Amino acid sequence: MVTDKTTSQSNGEGPSGKVPDDLEFLCYDDGIPQEIEKLLEDLYQSVYCVPEYFRLFKPLMAAKALVIKEPGSKTVHVFFYAVTGREAILLNELFDVGQLYLNHFTDYLFKKYPPVTSITLERIKDRPDGSFLPYRIWRTSEDIVIKLPPTLSEYRSSLGKHTKRNLSNYFNRLQRVYPDFRFEITRTERDHSELARKVIAMNRLRMESKRIRSGFDLDVEERVIGLCERYGFTGTIFLNGEVVAGTIVYQVGNHSFLEIVSHDPAYNNDRVGQVCLYLTIKEAIERGQKVFHLLWGKNEYKYLFLGEKHEIFSASIYRSKYHKACSLPRAIMTRLRFFALQQIPYWMNKYVLNPVPHGGTAGGIGG
Repeated sequence: MVTDKTTSQSNGEGPSGKVPDDLEFLCYDDGIPQEIEKLLEDLYQSVYCVPEYFRLFKPLMAAKALVIKEPGSKTVHVFFYAVTGREAILLNELFDVGQLYLNHFTDYLFKKYPPVTSITLERIKDRPDGSFLPYRIWRTSEDIVIKLPPTLSEYRSSLGKHTKRNLSNYFNRLQRVYPDFRFEITRTERDHSELARKVIAMNRLRMESKRIRSGFDLDVEERVIGLCERYGFTGTIFLNGEVVAGTIVYQVGNHSFLEIVSHDPAYNNDRVGQVCLYLTIKEAIERGQKVFHLLWGKNEYKYLFLGEKHEIFSASIYRSKYHKACSLPRAIMTRLRFFALQQIPYWMNKYVLNPVPHGGTAGGIGG
């Protein structure tokens, strides 16, 4: 149900100092029209900007939506957000927002919700450096992105010499040693979710072998499976009739997002993880995908597969300098919590549990 509809007239003033003619703002407080949900896939091509992701991974937040349209009824942004007490949280993640429209979004929310003193932005691509309001920003993580060429031959020709040679050797050896070797792509609708569960189970097994706690607990597994039912597919390698490696990938528009790549630790020496990822990328190219997101984690293998790092930021925008000052203790605790949850496990894994020998390189997905 639309609860608010306003129009902005160009007068040379506003959040950015220049407002396009006749911007239209539609606010939905309860219930999002189905046509808007479908529009999101084309608008952002990000699995982290679709309502199904919000329902599964942020179920405790009652999502509202602000639709911004330009003249001619062209929708330029659909911001999903939640309001909890004095804080509003932007639910869209991993998308290009643009400073102009970010300013309009924050200006609109502060006017609509007088008790709100801060707006939190999680995992966005833009730094809000042009904000007309006080803010804090920090680098949260990174998205390692492969820009896919039109053909597999173009992609292979761009790979490093050693990477191409190694992949060919791994692939040929698998076919030679395991005559029944096969790779399959399967849509992960409800009837085929068992393959995705096997891939997640292999991740747990591999993390256990490294004495690391897997991030895919049973709760996360159910959410991943739920998202897979609409957007996902699995790529799996079978040896001796069993799944020994797999990927789970979400596909929205012409963008693919790697949720997980994993393999059975018993096949570490066969490098089945690397072969499986390569064959998955091959599938994405053949489907006409333009971008393959390897997402967060600065693993060496991602760069070998031609991934490029794009910084991801989180930010808080405040109603006033006073509210920014009052939030300092909370901001410090947020940063400490992020450090504890993200950096300490990474350092423990890299330097304590699995130290890299002098002159060596960190182990890739092949084990």
